[in-house]
Amino acid sequence: MEYNPESLKMRETPKAGSRCDAIVEKIEAGTLGDFVAPDALAKWNGAKTTDTAIRVIARTTDGFERKKTMPIDPTGAVHPKSNLAKWNAAYGGFPKEGQQIFMIADSEGYWQFFV
Repeated sequence: MEYNPESLKMRETPKAGSRCDAIVEKIEAGTLGDFVAPDALAKWNGAKTTDTAIRVIARTTDGFERKKTMPIDPTGAVHPKSNLAKWNAAYGGFPKEGQQIFMIADSEGYWQFFV
């Protein structure tokens, strides 16, 4: 793709709280160390780089890709306050490729996962 300033246009910023449909395109399994930078991991309440996790990759209908990383307990037990439990409550099941979900615009106009 070549850069052509004539082809660029400003997009409208979504208003905070706006909803947008999205599709889960891919789910990657690994460890938190695979998905989270070591300095950012400090914000994860004692999580370790070796903890099991998944990364959900979804694309909004207007083409924006978003990623969400969620730890998974090695025993398979899902804590009721975890993002996986919130996902299950919001969508009636755990993340799956091809799943229809929606995003919510934050206060700065960026799409965020609804969980």
